[in-house]
Amino acid sequence: MNMGEGQIEEGTEYEASSFGDFAAYFRNKQQKLQNRDSEERVRQTSDSTIFKGCVIHVNGYTEPSIHELHRLVVLNGGIFLQYMNNKSSATHIIASSLTPKKCVEFANYKVVSPSWIVESVYQRKLLPWESYKIIQQSGLQAVLESNATSGSIAPSRKSINGANSDFIKSYYESSRLHHLSSWKAELKQRLGHMMTAKRSAQGYHSNLKEAQKFILHVDFDCFFASVSCLKRPELAGQPVCVSHGGGSHSEIASCNYAARKFGVRNGMWMERAKLVCPQIVSLPYEFEDYKRISNLLYDELLKLNPDYLEPVSIDEALLDMSTLGSSFSPDETERKFIAFGENFRRHIFDVTRVSVSVGIGRNIMQAKIATKLAKPEGTFFVDDSSFREATESMSVTEIPGVGFSTCQKLRESLDVVTIRDLCMVSMERLQDNLGPHMGKKLWNNCRGIDDMQLGKTYVRKSVSAEINWGVRFEHTGQFEDFLSSLSTEVSERLSRLDVVGSRLGLKILRRAENAPVEPPKFMGCGVCDSFTKSTTSHTLFDEPQRIYRCSLELFTRMRIPVHEIRGVGIQITRLTSKNDSKIEKQDSLAKFQVVEVLQDKKIKNTAKHGSNDNLTSSFEENSKFNFNRLRTVQQRVWLIPTFQNLNRSTDLYCLLGDWYKYQIDGPHKKDANLFLNYLYEVVLVERNLDKAVRLVDRLSYITSKAVACEDSSSDTNWQKVIEDAKSLVSSSAALLNIFNLQFKDFCSSS
Repeated sequence: MNMGEGQIEEGTEYEASSFGDFAAYFRNKQQKLQNRDSEERVRQTSDSTIFKGCVIHVNGYTEPSIHELHRLVVLNGGIFLQYMNNKSSATHIIASSLTPKKCVEFANYKVVSPSWIVESVYQRKLLPWESYKIIQQSGLQAVLESNATSGSIAPSRKSINGANSDFIKSYYESSRLHHLSSWKAELKQRLGHMMTAKRSAQGYHSNLKEAQKFILHVDFDCFFASVSCLKRPELAGQPVCVSHGGGSHSEIASCNYAARKFGVRNGMWMERAKLVCPQIVSLPYEFEDYKRISNLLYDELLKLNPDYLEPVSIDEALLDMSTLGSSFSPDETERKFIAFGENFRRHIFDVTRVSVSVGIGRNIMQAKIATKLAKPEGTFFVDDSSFREATESMSVTEIPGVGFSTCQKLRESLDVVTIRDLCMVSMERLQDNLGPHMGKKLWNNCRGIDDMQLGKTYVRKSVSAEINWGVRFEHTGQFEDFLSSLSTEVSERLSRLDVVGSRLGLKILRRAENAPVEPPKFMGCGVCDSFTKSTTSHTLFDEPQRIYRCSLELFTRMRIPVHEIRGVGIQITRLTSKNDSKIEKQDSLAKFQVVEVLQDKKIKNTAKHGSNDNLTSSFEENSKFNFNRLRTVQQRVWLIPTFQNLNRSTDLYCLLGDWYKYQIDGPHKKDANLFLNYLYEVVLVERNLDKAVRLVDRLSYITSKAVACEDSSSDTNWQKVIEDAKSLVSSSAALLNIFNLQFKDFCSSS
């Protein structure tokens, strides 16, 4: 036991652990932490026994923080369990909310909210844990009971799940995250073009010294809740939140400051919010109003003529106002910027009837910290000289980029809770515990130093659509219809952004083996295993039918029962603009030789009598060849696949897939003959029978997965090619076998 400063620590827990014995290491560490708690209890001379006999573990982010809960438990006679394993003896688990997986994991524990600790200490007695429990009955049952209580009829599962034809459309129309991500992408694209043009015309120096720069951070106060209240003036001053439906298992997206006074927070379940604030009013989303107010904000921001404007989200933005700041004398900079911010804040309220807060600093991080100090409805200015005094009592979580995981590492490894604590730690210790990059970043940030710059070019790297709520299928047909609709959604997003991609990824969430069929969250995905497959094609992805075919092919290879699927996502990467992709599309046809048979007599004669090299050169010289005409002149075009330059199986498979795609009216006879000749060479020249069989099987697989609406005559023609190919391979194999036997006889006789 540690008997005091300067004395030797005694006990087996302080002895060195064997190398690799992690169980002993963590067991000793747990014991040492409990020894430290006992010393703290003695040092504070606390005789409270409220939590005597309770072994308490905190899971996830909580309010109050884990550090404060730890102190309350220890000083009131409880045992605080830092680490939890399957054999731990925890009697209670403290959590603000639980993921579906944690709900299953902690189903047999007493899981309570942090209020149980706080209110027990306040009332000086151990309160019944049942009044504060987090895990209730299953989500489906809760929804049914909630609807029964309110007199409404519970929606049937079939009316809202992914098997319905209009499910995807209605899902995205009501998805908060979808709207936020879409609006942010649109803002970045629109403002990015404007700022790039302005930067080119006037010149923008993002690398100015920090002493010469002034950054403004403008952020709406409780944006969703404030906008939703505009049509409901009778709710002024009342606790209000925004959520889907307002049921007990709805998540709060935004709440006003009146609700926050009761302990309501964004991300809290409605069930918990109504416990701490019974009078809270839940409002629905008003997406059109959010977008309208956001557009008004950005219109007014552009009128400020900033050196640079960068959208952070639909309700907040960063502005470089260095030119304005350079017009102020040093001794009046803070006063004039505060006046500027206040005037702008009042103007925005007059225009939108929604309040904003304004933070001003020498860099992005300082500006964001200043906004936190300005809220609600205020303006705050910080610079290098005032930063430390203004922030020393703030939690480290207020530093942008510091989340729960980093905060927990700082607290457990370095005993850091506030920004002042962080300033006392050397960069070397921070880097040892958090890594070189994060350690250096936090060492700089706590001193007001930030090297992030505005004006970085925004390049979109992927376009995707994923749904993991309401996904339930009874048979394959429902899944294929859903996948087709999701492919159309991805194609439309590509079209809106004017991009195409060359790599497609499919993600499937499958219900975990031991997970319940219906998770706690109604129609949610629950505990799932994630499966992903991807493919790269020389032909760019943009059309819904092609995206659907490739996605369906990838799914078939996963061999997942459709009734086990709980989420589906499609992602397109390696993006290029459509204008740039025209050249790439022609390059992707380099493995094809294109011949317009009836249009040009000269090319027709070349196709009839010339060589493949002549055809290739004719195509390369025809720089005006219109790729899109393939869809309108299919009966006058054939595509000659050039297999000889391809060695990898994946390239050959892509070639067969592209061949099938472009020949909408079925394979041209000359293409089919070239394919058969190539198979003949593979068997008799390369002596690779397995390769030939795989190619035929691949073409058969591609045609079997064709969309049902295609022309039946086209399918018949493809089937004829496959039958001819199988017959050719069989006869060639027999011939190869005869050659082998004759060669063996020749060798034995000689």
